[in-house]
Formats: sequence, structure tokens, C-alpha cells
Amino acid sequence: MIKEIDIRRGRHCTFLMQVHLVFVAKYRRKVFDQDAIEKLRSYFCQ
Repeated sequence: MIKEIDIRRGRHCTFLMQVHLVFVAKYRRKVFDQDAIEKLRSYFCQ
């Protein structure tokens, strides 16, 4: 169920923004260490 706060309304529109990000690393090598992953997670969860 979507909370009422998540739905944004303007004078002529109603919308809900959702984002799906995919990071693709070339050759599947480890690019982000654990500290970088936690920092990115904290940015995106705000």
C-alpha cells in the first residue's frame, strides 16, 4: 500500500516517482568496497 505522502500532486497532475538503479561493472570485478556500498545505500534510502 502506498502512503499518501509518497504521491505528489500538482495543479494538473498526480504522480509517484520511483527509481530503479543498476550499476554494471565491466568484467564483473569488484568496484565498490563495503564502505562505498554503505555510503551509497544511505544516500539512496533517504
